[in-house]
Amino acid sequence: MPRLFEQLRIAHGDGSYARLMNQLLKTDLLILDDWGMQKVTAQQRQDLLIRNKVSEHYPEI
Repeated sequence: MPRLFEQLRIAHGDGSYARLMNQLLKTDLLILDDWGMQKVTAQQRQDLLIRNKVSEHYPEI
């Protein structure tokens, strides 16, 4: 998770957030591991609400 959070932080800063999210949506299986190892910020919590983004991309879910 720390690496994903770092990638998302950078993507927000350099304007590549949409591209990164599209890459994540194309992933067949995304395993989010190491929950609870560190506190998450409000922005990180927002980024993890990918269920909404996935359901927009795959409405049958």
